[in-house]
Amino acid sequence: MKKYKNDFLLKNKKTSYYEGFDVMDKLKDILIELKRSQI
Repeated sequence: MKKYKNDFLLKNKKTSYYEGFDVMDKLKDILIELKRSQI
């Protein structure tokens, strides 16, 4: 049971880690679009 819980926590950490990267990519895209619209 303990091992299962640890695996679950590890998976959650990994997904939130990758979701963070997705958010960063979206923010970069938004910044690029804003710069384009300003020019």
